[in-house]
Amino acid sequence: GVLRDRTLARQKEMGIVPPDTDLGPWPQTVEAWDDLSADEKQVAAALMEVYAGFAEHTDAQVGRLVDYLAASGMLDNTIIVLVSDNGASGEGGPNGSVNENKFFNGLPDAIEENLKQLDELGSTRTYNHYPTGWAWAFNTPFKMWKRYANYQGGTADPMIVSWPAQIKKTGLRTQYQHAIDIVPTI
Repeated sequence: GVLRDRTLARQKEMGIVPPDTDLGPWPQTVEAWDDLSADEKQVAAALMEVYAGFAEHTDAQVGRLVDYLAASGMLDNTIIVLVSDNGASGEGGPNGSVNENKFFNGLPDAIEENLKQLDELGSTRTYNHYPTGWAWAFNTPFKMWKRYANYQGGTADPMIVSWPAQIKKTGLRTQYQHAIDIVPTI
């Protein structure tokens, strides 16, 4: 809940959501951090660290591409379209997972088994996924996570478009679009 409160406050300050946006109710399947056992916290933290490392690596690689385009003089006339998936997903279940395929086959993850594989997280030996509590926090202000994060009749995903030579007006735009609108609009 604390992370969602902080995230919503930042979103309001940045104008990403309307000032009167409220958070939905706490999902019954998400336990508060303070209510998790020490083992559950250890697994949840480790799974989040791996995800954060992946996100940081992705950001660095996008940065390398943008830096190259800038150094080569091609950035101004290159269109960059960055779109998101439809939200943080809950496939990790309440405890997170060292093998997301368990979720797809209806097999729960056991904390005891997950603890044994903490050193393998992020490697080719695991197919790990953070717990639904993290997914819920990442989808602020939406009520749950991927598959449940629809809003006003659709799925709200961020999209960043940059094309300095052609797009002069910058800033946040809030109208709804469909993915099939991107190419014809350009």
